[in-house]
Amino acid sequence: MPKPYKGNWSQSPASLKQRPILAAYVGSIAALSTVLDATIGRLFGHLLGVDSEIATAMYLAIIAENPRSQAMNAVLKVKLTAERIKEFQDVIDSTKGPRKERNKVVHGLWAIPESNPDSIVLLDIGAFLRHNALMDARRAGAEYDVPKAEKSYNELFGSFMEYEEADFVAIETRLKEAFQRVADLMFKIDKEQFDALMAKSPK
Repeated sequence: MPKPYKGNWSQSPASLKQRPILAAYVGSIAALSTVLDATIGRLFGHLLGVDSEIATAMYLAIIAENPRSQAMNAVLKVKLTAERIKEFQDVIDSTKGPRKERNKVVHGLWAIPESNPDSIVLLDIGAFLRHNALMDARRAGAEYDVPKAEKSYNELFGSFMEYEEADFVAIETRLKEAFQRVADLMFKIDKEQFDALMAKSPK
């Protein structure tokens, strides 16, 4: 697990390049999550069977995760049994944690810690921007609000998390496990559809 970081750090657009091994993990995690998203799209198509082309078009048209999930659930309620819908939702829910971790890593603001050559520090971009906005306002002449400044400082410096190689490996593992759960359900549906087709075929 990443651990809180309290030391000094430096940050630049090229921070990841200073940690090439860890940067490769960031790329790998991004690629794994893309495979996971694609497999969820394929699973959705499998569930709708003959309407799979429509399902895929809808899946690709809605980018944001929550609206896409809501749209999928609405469509599936029309087409599937309650048991199959629950099976799908359970699998998708199991991917949310790994995908959230992926978002942190891929969209993270990375900094270089002063004390550890084998780690990298994740800055919370929201806390970073809010703190800098407060400082910008003060430089522009805004009244200095001490409690507000202290809260902003504590939020920012309390958000720093230090990642080492093992932390990235753990995220990779959870993404692979999530992919496998989605793929297993897809293959199960594949077999059911194939068996149903064969049952209808002339003997």
